[in-house]
Amino acid sequence: RLCFDLALQRGRKSSLQLLHGSGDLNIILDQPELKLSYAAGGFAQINLEQNSRLVEAVLEAASLNGAEQVLDLYCGMGNFSLPLARRAAFVTGIEDYGPSIAMARRNAVANGIANVAFHALPAELALDRYGCAFDLLLLDPPRTGAYALVRQLLNRPIPKVLYVSCDPQTLARDLQVLLNGGYRLVSSQAFDMFPQTHHVESLTCLEYQSE
Repeated sequence: RLCFDLALQRGRKSSLQLLHGSGDLNIILDQPELKLSYAAGGFAQINLEQNSRLVEAVLEAASLNGAEQVLDLYCGMGNFSLPLARRAAFVTGIEDYGPSIAMARRNAVANGIANVAFHALPAELALDRYGCAFDLLLLDPPRTGAYALVRQLLNRPIPKVLYVSCDPQTLARDLQVLLNGGYRLVSSQAFDMFPQTHHVESLTCLEYQSE
């Protein structure tokens, strides 16, 4: 018996129609294992093995001691938020796609993680809404980058920034703003999500140098 999900989309995600199945997809990551679900129309890395390596690298670069307040922007269904929450005092996840936030909340409950809150909100509004009392900022923006947001960090710096990028050009543009605004580059690492193509994912770690 063949089991499958089928969804149809015409144009924007608001037109998505589930034609067959539950629409739930799943990934496994972290140790002990987290099972994370995401719905049709939501985002998850297609290369699951490399995604696990990327999550591991984020956790290593974050170097959390359990007392930190973490802000995860463009958080999706909790791919980074929930592993980070296991190691931090509290994680705030922000994503403007409501169905992904619904799945992130469901994933937190399903995995017994309570020290996290997810909000459906454009990332550019997060600092105004929730302030800057964070120890770590994780960014995982779309290919257009996070130019408006990184400019906000010049006036509201967060001590450590982890920037996950899927586009080297917009990453370079955004890093120029941060490096000219008091941040220093600690490390940058590439992840080949799509072998034999020009696409590359990366993780860049920056720290703020207060005067």
